[in-house]
Amino acid sequence: MKKIVLFLNQDALSAYRWSTTGALPLAFFPHGEEGRADFRDWLSRQTDYSYCILTDLVEEDLQHESVPHLTGRDQKVLCERKLNQLFRTTPYRRAKVQIKGKRGGQDVLQLSALTSRELLDQILAELMAAKAIMFGVYSVALLTQEIMARLKLNTPHLLMMSCNSPGQLRQSYFTPEGLRFSRLATFHAQHDMPTQAELIAAEIIRARQYLSTLRLMGREEPLTILALFDTTLAEQRHEILRAMGEDAGLVDFSIQTDMADLANRLKLPSGCQSWHDVLVAMLVKFSLPNHYAPAEAMKYHSLHILGRGLACSSVFVLILAAILAGHSYSEGVEVQEKISLGDKKQQQALQQQRQFATLLHQAAASEPDKLQVSAQFYQQHLAAAPQVEPTLRRLSHVLQGFPSLSIDEIHWQAGAASQDETGSPGDAASPSAEVGTPWLAQRLVIAGRVQDRQAYRAALAEVNKLIAALKAWPQAQLVVKQWPIDIRSESAIKLPSQQVNHNSSANNQQPDFVIELVLLAPASLPVEVTP
Repeated sequence: MKKIVLFLNQDALSAYRWSTTGALPLAFFPHGEEGRADFRDWLSRQTDYSYCILTDLVEEDLQHESVPHLTGRDQKVLCERKLNQLFRTTPYRRAKVQIKGKRGGQDVLQLSALTSRELLDQILAELMAAKAIMFGVYSVALLTQEIMARLKLNTPHLLMMSCNSPGQLRQSYFTPEGLRFSRLATFHAQHDMPTQAELIAAEIIRARQYLSTLRLMGREEPLTILALFDTTLAEQRHEILRAMGEDAGLVDFSIQTDMADLANRLKLPSGCQSWHDVLVAMLVKFSLPNHYAPAEAMKYHSLHILGRGLACSSVFVLILAAILAGHSYSEGVEVQEKISLGDKKQQQALQQQRQFATLLHQAAASEPDKLQVSAQFYQQHLAAAPQVEPTLRRLSHVLQGFPSLSIDEIHWQAGAASQDETGSPGDAASPSAEVGTPWLAQRLVIAGRVQDRQAYRAALAEVNKLIAALKAWPQAQLVVKQWPIDIRSESAIKLPSQQVNHNSSANNQQPDFVIELVLLAPASLPVEVTP
């Protein structure tokens, strides 16, 4: 919503709207019944605007008072009591903690008010009758304090001078704590420039004397003056200093006419060409806290904010509902896909069940041999398939009885018969047995060492005991590839690479004995078939 600034001074009420070239004047209403009627008529033709009032009046009082440091509701009650004591007759008043003390210390309150309420009462009555959105009543003095806080100059004694209307000079005194004094001086705008320079010099001297009287600054302390004048008044700087006489040596007088630089430092639009543009831009571009408007005058603004909040909440709820609906839809699609997949799998299972039922129905009861062959095939090729874990567990139980023997390697292979039918001298292999299904046979190659190789008789005895224990296994064929004592003519015995891997030995030495154990598959497996 666009904003309109209503500027109120001693002469008239004027309306401004911000544009790319600065503050654009919309209307001018002199004080009196005629101007009030024109304002009422003009206000009725405006739509979709919010309003604020910027005052630059002589009747503005600014005071400071030290109070005990309080917080929360107690501080609010204390401020209200001080305002009632000082400004009982006007509702346009304000209290703010300017210097905040520590716990148990003192706070400094800045108490200000517009003591003449007649003009403001009339303007606010017209705005409320038109149900206009009113977002604040501001004063040039307090708005200048907002500007100085953003500039962060931190000058010990700064007197800021500005001219918003011809024949009016606003003087505001600042310390690092904030605004301490502000007054509006008036003179005839028809005076020539040298006369106006003398009047400005007199106002500076009077302001310095007033500050010294209040002991806000010493008589010999320098006063920094920042004048925001137009080019015409800026040319009178030397005349102003000459008119000040000896007091000119106690001031640091600078004039700023380039408002674009000031606007840039305040992060305002570049269209600011005058001090008046800067003030209007501050109210239009920033959401500044209200100075003097009563709560009753701002009720439509509060309702507008509430309506915008409800609208934003409604949009948020709609967006959230859309997101939830989309999420629910995606979950519904996913669930539907899972149901379809489940139905498809169920149909496949039913189809397989029908196929099995058809095949079972086609199987004649007079063909029991086929069922018996199927059962034999299952037991011989599936149920009796060799497994390494039971075989190694059984071998482990056998080796527990031979603590003097250590095993280096065990190679297990399924579906392989013995590769060497001749053993070393002294080998007593088991008689040949009827061979069953070849791929159900198991072959183990066991390589190990004896505890004391020098005691060869005890070593041979332990190996023979191990051989005897392994021969006791059903369907076992055993071949000794190497004995603890090499009694053959060869100097070394090297096994094929597929039988023993010497590099995998713990200390890279030849094993003392190598035994090949072949467990043949049973010649026939019992089959239980119910005809």
